[in-house]
Amino acid sequence: LGSNFVSWPNACEKATSALALQRLCGIPGVIGAIDGCHIRVQKLPVRGVHYMNRKSFFSVLLQGIVDDRGRLLDICAGPPGREHDARMLRASPFFESWQEKMAAYSLLG
Repeated sequence: LGSNFVSWPNACEKATSALALQRLCGIPGVIGAIDGCHIRVQKLPVRGVHYMNRKSFFSVLLQGIVDDRGRLLDICAGPPGREHDARMLRASPFFESWQEKMAAYSLLG
């Protein structure tokens, strides 16, 4: 998707999002939301069973982070569907630098 559509906010944008989300949900310091979803795939010939998710279909996971306006801040895809969202988060490029990216802010998710 590239930096034209997916980019991490600067300090000013984080502050703006935090104010907007505080007005919306009453929780201070939140700059966005994070969630994962399953993208349906065909069973793979190698290790296909790893892609069977808890909903009984084959999938890969997609994790996204959005701001107060629904703009993509970060996206990660690819782990097998049987993996848990928390495990995907810990393995994502975002998690490697989350303290630097988040500073004093939080995500809902």
